[in-house]
Amino acid sequence: MTEKRNIRLSVYLTPSEQRQLANNFKIDLPIADQAKQKQLADNVRNAALGRKLEYKKVNPIAQSQFEQLARLSSNLNQLAHAYNLKNEPSTAAVFDLVNEIRLVLLNITIRHES
Repeated sequence: MTEKRNIRLSVYLTPSEQRQLANNFKIDLPIADQAKQKQLADNVRNAALGRKLEYKKVNPIAQSQFEQLARLSSNLNQLAHAYNLKNEPSTAAVFDLVNEIRLVLLNITIRHES
């Protein structure tokens, strides 16, 4: 039976230390998405425990699509915030954003299936 990792250890880094870790573990900056954060955490843990390191390259298409969705999510969040403050966004702005999200999701689905 394997042990569950349930103890959290947080470490603060300077920007130069983050660049050095990313370079050492072959991870592209910025380390903003969860896949890169998990990869970095796994490599730091394995290095500290003297284990073999794994190097995984993130699919650049998936990374690009994730970043695009993250931007759209941010825009959607801003519209929801404006609505909650009663500064209701225009119907056209909401419609445009929903259509943009649909197109991105459709593109991801098409690329995933092909």
